[in-house]
Amino acid sequence: MPLNKIALLLFSSLLLISAVSCGGKLPPRPEGMPNPVSCTIIVQDESGTPIDKALVVLRPEDSEWTASGSTDTSGRTSVKTNGLYNGAVPGKYKVLISKSEIISTGQMSDEGTEVTQTNVLIDPKFSKKEATPFTLEVPVSGTCTETFKVSPPAKR
Repeated sequence: MPLNKIALLLFSSLLLISAVSCGGKLPPRPEGMPNPVSCTIIVQDESGTPIDKALVVLRPEDSEWTASGSTDTSGRTSVKTNGLYNGAVPGKYKVLISKSEIISTGQMSDEGTEVTQTNVLIDPKFSKKEATPFTLEVPVSGTCTETFKVSPPAKR
């Protein structure tokens, strides 16, 4: 999944969360959605250092219920299904992890706006469903906690 689609998914989730938090309570779970299971994902670099502000997306292999979250300073996130419901529904997932930053190039465009560039901070293979080596099986009951170690992009 390209980074712009991942960013859009995260933005949409945050927008929904904001809208719901203003109203006070969550809408009922969609019909057919199993009960989510509390699921904590920990993202670390190869040496075990936590990675903060990484986007984690659980893409289902056998259902329609995507879960996602953004890591905190300890490298942890508790994912939410469809950006609203705490946890992930039971099933098998591909785990997609990405992190990037937008930085200024110090230049101005012809239109007078600042020119920026995106620096990818985690190897892009971890953000692609067909390339990530990471999988997760969320159990029917209990909780799940899993640690994934990522590497930076390859030097060009």
